[in-house]
Amino acid sequence: MPKYKFYPLLLLIFSIALSTSAQNKNFPPAVQQVKFSPDPRPSRIILTWEDNPATSATVTWRTSSLVTSAKAEIALADPSPYFNDYETDIPASTTTLSTPHGTYYYHKSQFKNLKPATQYLYRVGDGTYWSEWFQFKTAEKEEKPFRFIYLGDAQNKVYSHFSRVIRAAYAHAPDAAFVLHVGDLINHADNDYEWEEWFRAGSFIHATIPTIALPGNHEYNKNKQGFKESFSQYWQPQFNYHQNGPLDTLQDQAYFIDYQQIRLIVLNSNTYWEEQAQWLDQVLQNSKKRWNILAFHHPIRNAVVGRQNKEVVKYWQPIIEKHEVDIVLQGHDHTYARGFLDPEKKGAMYVVSIAGEKMYNLTEQKWMQRKAENTQLYQVIDISNNELTYKSYTPSGQKYDAFLLKKNKKGSNQLKELPADITGERRNSNTLVEK
Repeated sequence: MPKYKFYPLLLLIFSIALSTSAQNKNFPPAVQQVKFSPDPRPSRIILTWEDNPATSATVTWRTSSLVTSAKAEIALADPSPYFNDYETDIPASTTTLSTPHGTYYYHKSQFKNLKPATQYLYRVGDGTYWSEWFQFKTAEKEEKPFRFIYLGDAQNKVYSHFSRVIRAAYAHAPDAAFVLHVGDLINHADNDYEWEEWFRAGSFIHATIPTIALPGNHEYNKNKQGFKESFSQYWQPQFNYHQNGPLDTLQDQAYFIDYQQIRLIVLNSNTYWEEQAQWLDQVLQNSKKRWNILAFHHPIRNAVVGRQNKEVVKYWQPIIEKHEVDIVLQGHDHTYARGFLDPEKKGAMYVVSIAGEKMYNLTEQKWMQRKAENTQLYQVIDISNNELTYKSYTPSGQKYDAFLLKKNKKGSNQLKELPADITGERRNSNTLVEK
C-alpha cells in the first residue's frame, strides 16, 4: 500500500492526542516526552545584561548542533530599510547542552561599546538561517525616569494562561526598561516542553526587553522524597547576568545590576543563605544608589500558612532592616499580599505576587495592607528621582493596588496609598473558583 494512505490516520491520531492533552491540567507522560527536533533556525532568543545597561547588552539563542558558526548582527535603528547595510557582525560563543530530547547549541553574543539612550536593531543566525530583526534601547547615562515590570510565578499552564499576563504587561508598558521574573518560571526544572512554553508565552518580548530572572524552587529537580536534587540544566545556557555574585556555584542566580538610580539585587532563596547574607551586607553597604531593591523567590513573610523559609528570615531579614532596603519583590505563595512587616516602624515594603494559573488560599496576617486571592496580576514600577510608584494590575488592565514611596531629605520613605480601580478585596468567596 502506498505510504501516503497512512497520512490521514496519523493526522487523526495526532489531533486526538493534542485534544486529550489540552484537557489535562498536568502534562501527561506523552506530552512531557515531546521532542523538539533540532533546527538550525534560531529559537528561544532572549536579551539580558552582563555589563553596563547603558553601553551593552547580551543576546542568547538556541539552535541544533548543525550550526557551528553562529553570530549576531547589530545596527543603529535608522528609519531607512537599508539600516542593515551598516550592520556590525558580532561573533557568538557556543555551549552544548545534551538532553533526552537531543543535543542543542546555545549561542551568546555580547554587544559592547553601545551609545546610551539609543535604539539598536539586531538579529541572530549563522549566515543562512536568521531571526527577524529585533529593536531595543540602551539605558540613559544620566538619571531619567524609567519603569520596569515585575512578575510572580508563571509555573503552570505557562503558554495558555501566563501568556496573557506578560503580554498585557507589555501592552501596558512597552517602554519598560526590563522585566523581572521572581522564580518558578516553569513547573519541572528540566522539562524542555515547559521551557518552550515559557519562551513562546513571552515571544518577542524576551528578545526586545531585557529579562532579569532568578530561580525558584521549581528550577530544581526533586528526588522521590521531594528534596532538591539538582539545578535545572537549562538555566545556565539561556540566562546570562553580571558576574558579581557571592559564589561561582550561584553564577547567574545571585547578582546585582545598577540601572540609573537603583541597585537591583537578585538572590537565590533555595540555598547558600548565610553566604549570600554576607555578600548582601557588603553589596548594600557599598551601594551609592538612591533606591535599593531586592528580589528573591521565598517571601520573608508568607501569604500562605506553613510555607515559611526559616533560613531566609534568619539570615536575610536582619540585613534588609539594617540597610533600610526600599522594597522587596517576591513570589512562591501563589496569591497577593503587600505591606510593611511593622506598620509603625515601616522599613522595607514587602510584596508577594502571582502571574500564573496556580492559586493558593491566603492566610490573613497583620502586615498585609492589601491582599488578593485567585487573581493573576502584573506590576509596573516607575522610578523618578525621589519617587517610586508601584501599581499592580489584573490582565484586563484594572488597577488592583497602588502606592507611592517618596524619599525625604533624610532618605526615609513616606508612604502614600494611591486609588485603585478595584476597591474591594478579591477573595475566593467573590471570584470565579475551580469547580
